[in-house]
Amino acid sequence: MDEHHPDIFELRLLPIWRWRDTMQRSFYRLYEAFCAYDEALIGYETEYFWKRQPTWNPELLRDPREDGCTDPEQLAVLASLAEGLIWSFNWRLGLGMRRDGRHVESEDGSPVDYVPYAPPVWTEAAPVLPQRFILHSYNDPEDSSSDPDFDKRNIQATTAALRTV
Repeated sequence: MDEHHPDIFELRLLPIWRWRDTMQRSFYRLYEAFCAYDEALIGYETEYFWKRQPTWNPELLRDPREDGCTDPEQLAVLASLAEGLIWSFNWRLGLGMRRDGRHVESEDGSPVDYVPYAPPVWTEAAPVLPQRFILHSYNDPEDSSSDPDFDKRNIQATTAALRTV
């Protein structure tokens, strides 16, 4: 990540860079950070994506096959990551966070109503891998747990870094 995006934090401070940045580029940077298991950068990229509302709607992420991706492992990870990102956005909305920076709370402390995001349609066609793909290994070699969005495609990974607040 340091080689591919050495100045990412400084670039985000430049308005012209932010104006030219796209939702798809951010998603691919998130994918790179996720594959590198760079938890700090995963969190930063997720926050950056979250704050780029209303134009960056994660439901509208383009199918990676349109960008030339044909590798089944990449497609499975990208689809699972898109679903994990949607889950994290819905989790934030459920906490009362809003993408415009507001925080809403109900009078009685009950959960706040919100319109949840749905995963992009292309994720349904992503392949299930025939063998377990260990993307993130854990300290305990016996631990093969995974988040549901990844587990259903036979991938071992955690999305904890997507849920920063």
